[in-house]
Amino acid sequence: MACTSFPGVYVSYGDVVEIGYPMCGCEDCKEVELPESEAERLEADVMAFVGGTFTAYENSEGRTGYHVEYLDDRGRSVGAGASTPAGELREHRWDPWPSR
Repeated sequence: MACTSFPGVYVSYGDVVEIGYPMCGCEDCKEVELPESEAERLEADVMAFVGGTFTAYENSEGRTGYHVEYLDDRGRSVGAGASTPAGELREHRWDPWPSR
């Protein structure tokens, strides 16, 4: 996680995907991306990463995408993520972190 001049926070998931919270820092999006919803999205993505349900993709040109599996309020699996790049893909998946 790093603080930058971007009006938010960037988180690197492995060495492949970096996501901004909020995703856009422009004035138009500021009205849509409320801090509370961005904090919830950040928490959900980090929990998916440490839970082993975050998958990053990278093609031979270095373009990346990701897919995250969340559990909704009824315990159903719901997928989300950025578009997956075209071409032959390398998949990056991390094992769940052990419970303490």
